[in-house]
Amino acid sequence: QTSVYIADRTIENKGIQEIKTSSDKIPEAFLLGNPPSLDILVNVHNKNSFTEGEDSLSQCECAAYPNAATETSWFLLLELKYCHDENKTRSSNLPKAKKQLLATHGYYKAKGIISKQNTSYLIAGFPKITVPFRNQILTPKVVSELKRDENIVIRIANSCQIVDKNKIEF
Repeated sequence: QTSVYIADRTIENKGIQEIKTSSDKIPEAFLLGNPPSLDILVNVHNKNSFTEGEDSLSQCECAAYPNAATETSWFLLLELKYCHDENKTRSSNLPKAKKQLLATHGYYKAKGIISKQNTSYLIAGFPKITVPFRNQILTPKVVSELKRDENIVIRIANSCQIVDKNKIEF
């Protein structure tokens, strides 16, 4: 499988959420590079993916992982923020993205789908903006504690590359 482009087309679809994944380049999309052509799956989340009663829970856009996953395979969660409203800055969207990513990670962990053995990559993407940018949410202390305590690599990025079934790099 070749590289995958992931985009949220909610605004263009007049409020109807559509997460599009394609091996064809999509403008303003997150790029999941796949040089080893690993067979990967992308789970697109919708309002029914994680619920409590009839209420939809806070969640990120999608999860991706190797199709032939093992106990130590990587697991990627992606939240995309587009900042369509000029009054909302990218830094004001980051706390919400972080919350959505960590909540979704918790759902997968609670169901036993992933464990601390899986390196989890939680990525907040801002496809309309060149990264990196300054932020106060992902301090070096927060980043190192998440890695040490939960085996979570959290980043702001608009792309990453699959190295193999156990590693992703930025």
